[in-house]
Amino acid sequence: MGRLLRLSGRETCRILAEHGFEEVRQRGSHVIMQRRAGGTTTTVPVPDHRELRHQVPQRTLEQPRPCAEHHREAGNELGVRYVLDGAVQMAGDRIRVTIQLTDAPAGQIVWAETYDRVVDDIFGIQDEITTEVAVALEVTLVAGEWSLVWWDNLPTRQARELTLRGLSHMYMGSEQGNTTARNIFQEVSDLLPDSPQGLAVIALTYWLEVMRGYSDDAARSMASAADYAQRAIELGDYDGFGHVVLGSVRLYQRKHEEALALSEKARGIRINCPLARAVHSNVLHFSGQHDQAIKDIKTAVKHARIYPPWMAHVLSASYRDTGRLESSIAIANECLRLNPEDLDGLVLLCTGYVLSDAIDEARKVAQDILHVEPTFTIAGYIERQPYKDDSTLEGVVEALRGAGLPD
Repeated sequence: MGRLLRLSGRETCRILAEHGFEEVRQRGSHVIMQRRAGGTTTTVPVPDHRELRHQVPQRTLEQPRPCAEHHREAGNELGVRYVLDGAVQMAGDRIRVTIQLTDAPAGQIVWAETYDRVVDDIFGIQDEITTEVAVALEVTLVAGEWSLVWWDNLPTRQARELTLRGLSHMYMGSEQGNTTARNIFQEVSDLLPDSPQGLAVIALTYWLEVMRGYSDDAARSMASAADYAQRAIELGDYDGFGHVVLGSVRLYQRKHEEALALSEKARGIRINCPLARAVHSNVLHFSGQHDQAIKDIKTAVKHARIYPPWMAHVLSASYRDTGRLESSIAIANECLRLNPEDLDGLVLLCTGYVLSDAIDEARKVAQDILHVEPTFTIAGYIERQPYKDDSTLEGVVEALRGAGLPD
């Protein structure tokens, strides 16, 4: 075999230029070459050496590993915080897939994993690694390390794939998505009849259909949520999610002491879990323990890489109900910056303005509320606000009336 030609860094750059790459900058001893095509940016850092002593495989030229600067640019361009990328290497009948998740603004890798497999079923390997990566992202970005217990109790790839599909539909935030998710979670429960996981997420879909206004019979839906959550608890509820859902159900039913006990138990099982802490904070808020709710929800938000809007709603409402109106309004405005049609954010901002005697601003927000939900009524909204203290609830009602919203 003839000797491989060794190129300098500059010669390599000239070859890349013939394939559409341009030199965009130089960082230290590396020249950064970049090509944009079809909405995709490919970046190749080339050492500016007299002689490149290691052969660069052709597939590396086609799909190079992005640098930190590339991740920042991709995040800015797409408007996302996290960037997922990877590389594939093959040797004989073995394949190695390396994947990493990068916090784009910080340029820091927050998760990485390498998968080594024998290539006997490439499609099976693809499905297997896709499922494992999806679970890892759920743990890293959403639920936290404690959720590993939850996934460990879904021992088969089929159960995990079904659960991920169900969660994807549920996260759509639509009535159809919620119904589809419940049907998929029922398949999980049928597949693993002795596992509490399927039952707990079915319970969650019933709770969501009430809280999001999908249900024509709220009492019946909440009863179904309670039944499935209780069955999950009876099967062991290894990760405490059944307690989380049942505590939320009891709160809606105005059974505050039971809700506090269940959410406290969930926190004990799911130690350092942002979700369990946030649910407990929500119960504390509606039970009138606002100062402790503020402390706990701030901790939950701090520890969650990505947190749902309702956590910010709890903080804003707790600030409002303790008279810290400036902080409440600031958080409500941040919710609306992220989602201008956030109904709870609009209501919090509206009531905050009324209580601050900014009536003109409150009435403008009231019009936004009716634009987002034309059928909005104070009675319908208050039904979903399970305050233990009637005087706090009456204050919210009067504030909404003061903004001109219909009873």
